[in-house]
Amino acid sequence: MGNAFLPEWDFNGIGDLSVGQGYQIKTTGPVSFEISGSYAFPENNPIDLTSGWNMVGYLRTEAANVEAVFAEIHADENLIIAKDYLGAAYLPEWDFNGIGDMIPGSGYQLKIHFDDVLQYLSNDVSYKFSSDIVEESNLIHFPKPSVTDNNMTIVFKDDAWDVTPNKGDEIAAFDMTGRLVGSAIYSSPTTVVTVWGDDPTTLSKDGLEVVEVVSFKLWSSNEVRDFNVSQWTVGSSSYSANAINVASSIEINITDTDRVLVKVINSLGQEIKLNNNQFKGVVLFNIYDDGSVEKFIE
Repeated sequence: MGNAFLPEWDFNGIGDLSVGQGYQIKTTGPVSFEISGSYAFPENNPIDLTSGWNMVGYLRTEAANVEAVFAEIHADENLIIAKDYLGAAYLPEWDFNGIGDMIPGSGYQLKIHFDDVLQYLSNDVSYKFSSDIVEESNLIHFPKPSVTDNNMTIVFKDDAWDVTPNKGDEIAAFDMTGRLVGSAIYSSPTTVVTVWGDDPTTLSKDGLEVVEVVSFKLWSSNEVRDFNVSQWTVGSSSYSANAINVASSIEINITDTDRVLVKVINSLGQEIKLNNNQFKGVVLFNIYDDGSVEKFIE
């Protein structure tokens, strides 16, 4: 509900922590803490959900697939999105699960169409696995962005691309100053990129400001190209916290002046041929006709 506990100002607008609710916390460094008291059995503590945004805690002692946990709510086509604190999303409308399992002790943000109740199963009962999970892959070229307190979800469907990316390609989002604000591995048939907004509690700009336009790059075949979203099914290129924007037409920028790959060398300067798995995991360098060099891992 936006109520706050601000220890620096000795202000407590939250009062008691409520069973089943999730809480957003910002700290100056890594920290862990223990909550003591009588265990709240999940089957005895249904969580009332209100139309719109909610934050819920995961009450079970064992992890469970997010699709299975929200199956009853999704059956009524009520769930719009669920997100974890890293911005990973479960979007049932697009059959996309970037969360995987819900983790004990973690909180989740979800949006629903109308009031509902989240009822967890007992710890003695296992959830049946739902559908395939989108497995998280480690980014090779683009780094991960800074996590703030607000984000926006962007959906790229395969049929929106003029040239469909390949498995292992990476997508990155940038603000107007060139700061990376989102990155993800391409996945078929749906790719979801979480882009992060600016944190107003910091002195420096660390994300997108409201209505700021986001731009995109694609890393493919060891080359980075800009791409434009010329049309949107939902939303636009302007940032809005918690929005779900869906691209409908994506054009990769390709020009006749693009640099040409001359050769690939290893760290000793020896030219190599990438025709097998011999160099898997090895640091290599692309040499281009314009004299530029690009480091990559095969």
